[in-house]
Amino acid sequence: SDGRFIVAWRGVVDRGGGVTDTDVFLRRFKADGTADGSEVVVSQTTANDQSYPSISLVGSDSFVIAWQSAAQDGSGSGIYARRFALDGTPLAGEFRVNTYTPGDQGDPVVSGTSDGRFAIAWRSDLQDLDAGGIYVQRYLSGGAASKAEFRANTYTANEQAQPSIAATA
Repeated sequence: SDGRFIVAWRGVVDRGGGVTDTDVFLRRFKADGTADGSEVVVSQTTANDQSYPSISLVGSDSFVIAWQSAAQDGSGSGIYARRFALDGTPLAGEFRVNTYTPGDQGDPVVSGTSDGRFAIAWRSDLQDLDAGGIYVQRYLSGGAASKAEFRANTYTANEQAQPSIAATA
């Protein structure tokens, strides 16, 4: 409400020895567009690629970033997230969102509510026994998962991808 904003992105990182991959970064900005602090690496795990960040305010005092992480969940890619205070201080460590890990999970999107709850949606390959489905995990205001992840789409033939999500009042 005061014009401040947060930007998240994927950036290439040189790990040395000819090895490069990507991490997810964030930076906070004041209402006039000037930086409010330096860039912050969002993910605690930096091996392989972290990409496709999605960010949302959660309540009046925090935000959540979700992203896709390659090979971190023991399979293709998985969905991870982390909560931060508005000043950029991490409120907790990163956590895995998807419980189904075979194949790839990708295209994460997050949306928060004014009372501190949030939901994350993503595409999960093969979980619906076909090319891909859209799954959702809801979270309580303290960051704990609310029940189990669930499939949003009812039609399961072929691929469903690129979800979008919005919280309602």
